[in-house]
Amino acid sequence: MSQVEASHVDRIIERHDHISEEGLEAPHGLGLTSYAMTVLRHRVGKSTLAFNLAYHLSRARSVLLADLSPQCDLTDTIMGEMTDRVTLFDALEPATLGPASGLIPEDISYRISSYCDAFKAGRLSYLIPGDAVLFSYAADLYSRLAQVRDDTRSVEQILHSLKTIFRRESIEKRCELTLMDLDATYAGATHLGWCAADALILPLRVENASLEALEHTLDLLTHPDGVFLRWNQLVGETGATKVAAIVINAVGTGRRATIDDRTKRFLESVLKVIEPFAAHFVHEDLSDAIVLIEDFLSAGRISAARATPIAKLKVGSFHTVAGKRLQVNSSTERYRRQLHYLASLL
Repeated sequence: MSQVEASHVDRIIERHDHISEEGLEAPHGLGLTSYAMTVLRHRVGKSTLAFNLAYHLSRARSVLLADLSPQCDLTDTIMGEMTDRVTLFDALEPATLGPASGLIPEDISYRISSYCDAFKAGRLSYLIPGDAVLFSYAADLYSRLAQVRDDTRSVEQILHSLKTIFRRESIEKRCELTLMDLDATYAGATHLGWCAADALILPLRVENASLEALEHTLDLLTHPDGVFLRWNQLVGETGATKVAAIVINAVGTGRRATIDDRTKRFLESVLKVIEPFAAHFVHEDLSDAIVLIEDFLSAGRISAARATPIAKLKVGSFHTVAGKRLQVNSSTERYRRQLHYLASLL
């Protein structure tokens, strides 16, 4: 490890300790209005993180939360078993595939506090539900793009369709910030989500597979011959969407809640992966872009199953999830501070 990488690791850990023990806010937020939670890897805690981040953001700003994943984990967390609902696909299909698919609904979002009491104490925030039909949407999207390839205006309208939908819904519901939860595969909705976002949030776990996914995601996002930029270049957009933050979940701690050696080595590897992509980050100092979140353990499973932000869970309380009796651990306050810092960074 180089001296520069060592200083970055030390700085990240020192800041994390300060956040976890005393609480800390970022010196200034980025001030952007739309973010996409995305990485090409399953099971990194993406939807649980998006739900909890949305809660912290909604303490100060009205949030439009959009589920672009066909698994609909975020939607199910908030809305439960409700099935008769308007979804993102109801607006996306006619916007991208043409009027033969129907009209774009005028109201596609649901007030989150109607389903999740914890959100009542903050600013009014809304959810655009996901749809399992998004599994097969990529083929339809790229088929439609191929049909209009020579019509620059039509290509641009399709690529910006999601951004247009979110802008309209944000104005209608007076939302100040949009947060998207994207699929873990590069499907059509993921492409449009990258186009719609001002910046990306990349969640990882402390594992080798996440390192591979990080490099694959950044390469697909930035490679001039990749499918993302290749289509965007047709309408004169040559730059990739920038990265606002890398959130490393499931960070391990040893005695006295100190970061363990495995996490330190993982941090070193992350820095090596992202260094060639430094120009595509919002932060000039890459260490400022990395946020550590400790392993939520039972609290994360309870949060998702009970539609309750981790910050609102009572330490010591018991909950039954999937037939198992789980207890909220004493580190919940540390998690709350870490999530609060992430929200302040944005």
